[in-house]
Amino acid sequence: MRDNYQCRTCGRVVHGRAAHVDHIVPKSQGGADTLDNLQTLCVSCHSKKEGWRACRSGRRENFDRTT
Repeated sequence: MRDNYQCRTCGRVVHGRAAHVDHIVPKSQGGADTLDNLQTLCVSCHSKKEGWRACRSGRRENFDRTT
């Protein structure tokens, strides 16, 4: 698996469903489905990143970035 089964944010070793493939530059912002634009994230870090994106785009009103 990409990144030696490690989350690129926290370094946690992840396998199976605990491993998410994330677009570094989101597809909605022109990011490609190429290996240089993909990274491995754990569920927790991916959720935090997605929540931060949603907050910036206005999709979530009550998101707390400190969690």
